[in-house]
Amino acid sequence: KKGKGGDKAASAAASPPPTGPRGPPLTCRTPRALVYVGERDLCRGSHILCSALLREGALEIGDGEFLTLRHRFDRRFGHLRCLVQPRALPFEHYEVQLDVADHPPEALYDAAHASFKAASAPLEAALRWAHCPISAELEKDVCALIKVSVANAVAAFQAARRHRDGSSPPPPLAGYTWDRSTHAKYPVLVLPKESKAGAASLSR
Repeated sequence: KKGKGGDKAASAAASPPPTGPRGPPLTCRTPRALVYVGERDLCRGSHILCSALLREGALEIGDGEFLTLRHRFDRRFGHLRCLVQPRALPFEHYEVQLDVADHPPEALYDAAHASFKAASAPLEAALRWAHCPISAELEKDVCALIKVSVANAVAAFQAARRHRDGSSPPPPLAGYTWDRSTHAKYPVLVLPKESKAGAASLSR
């Protein structure tokens, strides 16, 4: 029995640590791969954020009568299937994210907030890559992506708080805009000024 337990301990010690569904640790990836991971989380957060706006009636979309949901998914994400890391978004996750009827807006805003916060870690790791400095062009892009992730995390948190602060559901979010000045590909949700009270509590 003692020998069997020792064999198991030795085997466990020799085994590499589990990587989980997100792939290898951040320290094992190149700056460009880290940026891809961050952008994946940014895309996920943006998608869920739009789903939350749609859920509370603050955003309208077309009925998609010309393309099926599967066809739209293949056109938008099919080319990403060649990537080993980060893993491409599966159709099942895309389908669930579009089916927002079973999720209250605050839950969707919370999920968007978590995705935007998750995006910051690999992006900041890309800036701190120890093996050699990254190019000035990539550094500029990464800094802009970090600003987008932080700003959208704050906006998602504040939007969720609207639903928790009152005893009744608030009216649909109105007066918001999308700011594309920080990054050309990833817009920032800008809430009305009256919704910005207490933003400093999340800025840390």
